[in-house]
Amino acid sequence: MPDSYGIDVERRRREIAAHHGVPDFVFRSLDVDKVKGQQREIGDFLLWAGDTVVIVSSKSREPHAAARETQERRQSWLTTNVAEAYGQIKGVARNLKDVPPGQIVLESERGVRVPWDATTVTTYLGVVVVEVPPTDNDFGPPLMTDDLPTVAMLGRDWDALNAVLPSTRAMIRYIQARVSNVPRCPLGSELDIFALILNHQHEGTPVALPLDGLPKGYFDQTVVSHPDRFLGGDPEDHYAYVVNAMIEGAADFDPALSNSESSTSYMTIIDFLDRIPLLERVSLGRAVIERCGRVGREGGRITSLSMFGHGMLIFVTDDGSREDRTAWLQGLTLARHSQALEAGAPLSLTTLGVATQKIPATPGRSHDFCLIQGGIRSDETFRATRDELYGNKDWPAILERLDT
Repeated sequence: MPDSYGIDVERRRREIAAHHGVPDFVFRSLDVDKVKGQQREIGDFLLWAGDTVVIVSSKSREPHAAARETQERRQSWLTTNVAEAYGQIKGVARNLKDVPPGQIVLESERGVRVPWDATTVTTYLGVVVVEVPPTDNDFGPPLMTDDLPTVAMLGRDWDALNAVLPSTRAMIRYIQARVSNVPRCPLGSELDIFALILNHQHEGTPVALPLDGLPKGYFDQTVVSHPDRFLGGDPEDHYAYVVNAMIEGAADFDPALSNSESSTSYMTIIDFLDRIPLLERVSLGRAVIERCGRVGREGGRITSLSMFGHGMLIFVTDDGSREDRTAWLQGLTLARHSQALEAGAPLSLTTLGVATQKIPATPGRSHDFCLIQGGIRSDETFRATRDELYGNKDWPAILERLDT
């Protein structure tokens, strides 16, 4: 097998994850110094969102060689290589945990460099992606949990899952559900397992495999019977891509027009946006397009507040200059954040402000951000001026949607 084959397959798996998900959460392999004269690898590649890291290891078998093998040889190759990948995944996790904060910098598929800080991560998971021609008799190995939960799947299933899941965080959530509920399944059945987990989650019931196994084509049956559960299953799902546009804009924020000065703040913005659930992405995107269009037709300024389980999003669009719009955004975001805290929101509250242009827009970047976390100091004069400028809200009703 040519040495380049496995490298090409690994790169393709990573690029597919970035293309269908959020490239800011997909990180390339990295070699770092362990001791003088030695190297340790951080990869094959990582999915890192919030406090969870998924370590992905790719194992490839050249198709022509695999096609000539007996079933016994094939199963032996799978057993050996998945076990080897699991050992590598555990080694990567140990390396990541041992690296002092700021010693290494990871590079995302967006090309943004983010300092690694192991203190922010509480969960490590593993995925072994095997590139072999599928047969009907292959089973993945049992779930391995002595150090960290890891599952194995075919490369084609990795590609398909990335295509049907709406974000990188959704992929991470699926891996978490998979290792917790379905520790072993036939290779090649990952989409059916995904549909099973999705259906149980929507119905609020514990995930359980039927005693006689899943019927063949269970995923396809679910797509037909419940198309609304999948991105693209509803005609208005395209509005969800408004959030994708915000994420792309966050990777290129202008420090002169933002209170976010570090890659840590940038990752928090990305994380906030990617945590918005699919249905709420659709409704938010529809509202953003409608408001920007109305300002384009009628002029003026429109602001809105959206509360999600993980925090509050303030949106601003107007027909003024970018500088004036951003100044208003920062004042409004601070006002709403402080008002929410005074109304009983937890001190850990995260509030994200997003400003964009009217539709049609003038050329140039269209997104600016304001990120506020935690408590802030205020006095009577500040509160009076704030409320006169920005008004107030029915906070008890709004805060009901916030997870506590």
